[in-house]
Amino acid sequence: MSRINLALRKPTYHYIAIVIYALVTHGFLLLNDGVYWDGWLIYTSLVEKSWHNIHSIFFEPGAPITAYFHWAMGYLPAMIFSYKLVAFLSITLFGILVYSICNELRLLSRIESLFIALLSVSYPAFQASIELATIPYLAYYCLFLLACFLALRSEKAHGFPHYCLRVGSLALWALSFTINSLLVFYYGFLLVLILHARYSRGISLKHVFTRFLPRRLDYVLLPLLYWVVARGFFPPHGIYSDYNQLSFSPWVMTAVYNAFVNNAVYAQLSNALKNLLNYPVFVLLILLGLLWACSTPLSGSIRFLDKKVKSYALLLFGFVLLALAIFPYAVVDKAPSAQGWETRHALLVALPVAIILVAITRLALGDKTGSISRLGLFFLTILLLAFTLSSINNYLSWQARWVKDQSIMENLSTLENTENVSVFWVDDQFQVGGEETYRFYEWSSIFKSVWGDESRIGLDQRAYTPDFLTQGLRYFNDRYNLSDFDPAGCQAILTIRRGPDSSSNAGMSMRYLFCKFFCKDSLAHFLHGVTDLQVEPISTPEAVSCPAE
Repeated sequence: MSRINLALRKPTYHYIAIVIYALVTHGFLLLNDGVYWDGWLIYTSLVEKSWHNIHSIFFEPGAPITAYFHWAMGYLPAMIFSYKLVAFLSITLFGILVYSICNELRLLSRIESLFIALLSVSYPAFQASIELATIPYLAYYCLFLLACFLALRSEKAHGFPHYCLRVGSLALWALSFTINSLLVFYYGFLLVLILHARYSRGISLKHVFTRFLPRRLDYVLLPLLYWVVARGFFPPHGIYSDYNQLSFSPWVMTAVYNAFVNNAVYAQLSNALKNLLNYPVFVLLILLGLLWACSTPLSGSIRFLDKKVKSYALLLFGFVLLALAIFPYAVVDKAPSAQGWETRHALLVALPVAIILVAITRLALGDKTGSISRLGLFFLTILLLAFTLSSINNYLSWQARWVKDQSIMENLSTLENTENVSVFWVDDQFQVGGEETYRFYEWSSIFKSVWGDESRIGLDQRAYTPDFLTQGLRYFNDRYNLSDFDPAGCQAILTIRRGPDSSSNAGMSMRYLFCKFFCKDSLAHFLHGVTDLQVEPISTPEAVSCPAE
C-alpha cells in the first residue's frame, strides 16, 4: 500500500489525473455543437468567408489578434467542433500549467498543487466556454500561464537558454494581453516572482528594489508598454468607441467588487453544494467519507516558511490575486452574473478562489503544523465533486438550449404566414439555458439559417421596445445579418411553447445526442416535437411599409 501511495504522488500520475478530471468535468463541451450569442455573428461570417465583418467585429474594439484567430478557425474542418476542442484543450492545459507552476515554485506540496489545479479547472464561475466569441479567452489565458512558467524556468537558466526563455515569455505575455484584464492580473505573478526570490535566495527587501527588479525592468514595464502601443495602433472605434472606458468611481468599483463576491464566489459555492445535496447517492458517499476521515496529516514538504505561517501567507496571496482579478473589471463597471453570458467576466476568478480554498482547508482542517489532514482532503474532494456536477449541469443546460433552437428552426421552416414578416416580437414561454432572453442578432441569424436572407429580426418582448426599430438603425446591416431588413415592414408575434417531446435539460440533451450519433433518422422528428410555435400577424403604427390586407 505504501508503494502505491508513493507512486500516486509522482507528478506523472498527477498530470494524468488532471487530464482525466478535465475530461469528466468538461467532456460535454466536446459534444456541444451549439452556436450562441455573438457566436452567431462569427459563425455566419466565417461560413460566408466575410473577412470585412470579422475585421469590424474585432478591430473596432481593438482586438486584431482575435480577428485572425477566428479567421484561422474558419478554415478548420468541422468548424464548431474545432472551436469546442480548442476550448477543452485550453482548459486541460490550464490545469496542467497551474500544477506545473506550483511545483516550480516549490512552496506547496504536490498534493496541494494538484488540488489547486483541479479546483481551478472545475470552478464553475466561467460558464462561457461553449461560446465561440469567448473561446479565444481560454487560449490567451493558457498563453499567459505558459509565459509565467517559462519565466520561472528562466530564473534557473543561464546564458543563451535564459534569454530564449525570457524572450519567449515576453512574447507570450504580449499575445495573452489581448485579454486586457491580464494586464493587472500579471502583477500577481510578478509578486510571486519577488516572494519566491526573496525566500529561496534569502535576499533582502532592499536587494529586491535595487537589484532584482531593475534587472527585470522588461517584466515590470511590459503591461504599460503593451497598453500604450495597443491603444496607439488599435484604439477602439466605431460602435466600440466608448468600449471599456476607465472610471475610478469608488461607488462603482465597490458595487462591482460586491457583485463579484456575490455572483462569482458565493453563488457558485452555494449553488454547487446545494446541487450536490440533491443527489442521495452523493449524500451517502459524503456520510461514508466522514466516517473514514480522520486527522492524520498528509505528508508534504514546505521549504521556506513555517507551515502555519505559510498557510496565512497563502490565504493572503489568494485574496490579493482575487482583488487583482476583479480590479480591471471594476474600473470599467463590468460585473459577472451567477449564470449566463456575463459569467465571461469571471474568467480569472477560478485560480485565486482555488488558492483561497486550499489555504482555508490547511488552516481549518489541518494539524498543528498546517498540513492538510484526511478530513481536509475529504473536504476538498467534496468541493471537486460539487464543482464537477455544477459544470456538467451548465453544459447540459446549454445543450438543451441548442436543442430548443434547432427545434425552432425546424418548425419555422414549416410555418405559414411568415414570408412577409419583417419583425417578430418573440413571446418565449420556453426558457432554457443560462440566459432568459435572446439578443436581436441571435434571432436574425436563426432566421437567416431558416430562410436564407437577412430581412427579418426577432425582438424579445421582455428586452426590447418598438423604439429599437428607429434607434437601432446602425445595427441593420450585414454584420448583424440584417442587410435587407425593413424596420417599417410587417410585424407578428412569435410564441414559443414547450412541445410534447420537451423534458428536462438532461433528458433533452441525452436524447438529442443519442439521435445525433446513433439514430439520425429520428432526429428531425424529435426536434419537431420539442417546441410548439405560433405566429400571429399584428398591426402596429411602425409597420408603415406593410401592405394593407
